[in-house]
Amino acid sequence: MLDYIYSLGIRWRNKQFDADTFASYKSSLPVISIGNISTGGTGKSPFVQHLTRHFLQEGKKIAIIGRGYRRSTKGFLLVSDGKTLYENAKTAGDELFMHASALPSAIIIADEKRSRAAQWIEKNTQCDIILLDDGFQHRHIKRDVDIVLIDTQTLTTRLLPFGHLREPLTSLQRASVLCFADSVTQDMKNTLFDNISHLPKEIYTYSTKIRKIRRAWHSNEDFPQVKICEVLTSIAHPERFHQLLHKSGWILTNIYSYPDHYYFTEQDIIRICKSNNTSEKSIYITTKDEGKLSYFKHIFEQYSVECYVVEIETYIENQEQFNSFVNLSISKRL
Repeated sequence: MLDYIYSLGIRWRNKQFDADTFASYKSSLPVISIGNISTGGTGKSPFVQHLTRHFLQEGKKIAIIGRGYRRSTKGFLLVSDGKTLYENAKTAGDELFMHASALPSAIIIADEKRSRAAQWIEKNTQCDIILLDDGFQHRHIKRDVDIVLIDTQTLTTRLLPFGHLREPLTSLQRASVLCFADSVTQDMKNTLFDNISHLPKEIYTYSTKIRKIRRAWHSNEDFPQVKICEVLTSIAHPERFHQLLHKSGWILTNIYSYPDHYYFTEQDIIRICKSNNTSEKSIYITTKDEGKLSYFKHIFEQYSVECYVVEIETYIENQEQFNSFVNLSISKRL
């Protein structure tokens, strides 16, 4: 019953936007949204960075807008102006701080009101394109391209509060691009297309692989020689991160998994360091957790535990076709 009531509320809200009853701001700049319809874990962050790098290589100036989930601040916050990183993982939120660290030439803004952030970008920067991180549900700003990522959980779960879906599967009809994780089987795709009509024709498959491994809080690659480690994460679906390491030949001796966006305590880190039993005294972490764990560098050093960051990269099948579609969709607005 609760998920039915939730569904009615979501459908009513979407109808208001479809009928222009609820206002939706149209930016003077091209807007691309990367999102999903489930709660976390579909690989949005590496996808956003992948798309940003594509545009940066083409010489475009990019701004990324996100909510800044679980940040200590509220309202508009300039995380980075593309030259200077002004905030930290606590004030900006772990995901936006990660983007700002990985993409130093991109403008990064945290704001619950994406339209307000877009207007600031128009007035105060020379930005060419705006990317919305996790923007599918935030319909108060119009977008030129609506990319939705779909994993196996999206197709096998129920609506909130009993499942993980933020919207019914029929909401995929308003997307312009569907990107399926490589774990989604053809049978799952066929079932989706058989049951729901008017889905977008632009269909792609994406996967994630290890981009590089480096020492934490250093930019240069420093690949460890011994493939035995412990893993510490606070991300959604950490098992996918573990599987990437397994596939690349790592042996995981201990796994420490905390809730998504968790803020570690000093007691957490001391306990983990004391229990570290690998001969190399190494712990592998994600780029998302790197900023939050930087506050405890002195503890890792005290216990002689080396932290390595595993950077993840997105790969899209038919990348050239995907790039052509996106570029053509925004070309008239550049």
